[in-house]
Amino acid sequence: MTVADAARLAGMKFSEWAAIEDGCMPADPDRLRPMAASLEMSWSSMAARVVFCRCLAEAAEERSEA
Repeated sequence: MTVADAARLAGMKFSEWAAIEDGCMPADPDRLRPMAASLEMSWSSMAARVVFCRCLAEAAEERSEA
């Protein structure tokens, strides 16, 4: 399955999905539920992955500023 396919299954635009992968937590955390369902994973696992992606994005930004 491609990212575009997963986004479509979750009822999201590709850009919205990509933003979340880049660490942007959605204003409504329940937006993670359809993402999790499209990937056949639990909501809590999806939320943990988003937090991890956010940490990676912040660390990369800090390295680029140094």
